[in-house]
Amino acid sequence: MRGIDGAHGEALVADLESALRDLAAPIERDPALWSRGLPRRWTAGQHTEHIAASMDLSAAPFEAAVAKLRDGTLPPVPGRGPLQSLWVVTILRMMPTGGRAHPATRPGTTPEREVVAARIARTLERHRAVVAALAAGERDRLWIANPYIPRFRFALRWHYNLPEMLRVHAVHARHHAHLIEAIAGRV
Repeated sequence: MRGIDGAHGEALVADLESALRDLAAPIERDPALWSRGLPRRWTAGQHTEHIAASMDLSAAPFEAAVAKLRDGTLPPVPGRGPLQSLWVVTILRMMPTGGRAHPATRPGTTPEREVVAARIARTLERHRAVVAALAAGERDRLWIANPYIPRFRFALRWHYNLPEMLRVHAVHARHHAHLIEAIAGRV
């Protein structure tokens, strides 16, 4: 997919940063939105905490993969079958609705705005540091097993490379920004 490669690492981080601003914008306009939600749905704060947790879930594996890449122990990027290829092409463009959140990314009942904002800033910087540490070709070779699916599926070799994961995080943040705008009544 055009622009989703190691040569565009900095642009992908900038796009993720922009998506995170989109996520925060409705709450900055109306801070009371943080604790509001649609009936039987997450609040704006919970949507935001979910994004922070989702980004956290990929940061450490990518940091560990950098060390493996450097010492020559990171295996080559696995191939993909048709189902995984279709999923990746889809998720790089849009986030399907109605999925269940990975247990580690489910938000608490009353997230604290300042804590969540700091967490997002930290995890963004962790991803930015991984990009900065690598040359373009290395970014394409850096991959992790998909951290969002149950472990038994890891045998299927479902994975993301670094540029793909950056795009997925941006798409995911914009998806939840749209859901927050719906809470605000703007959609």
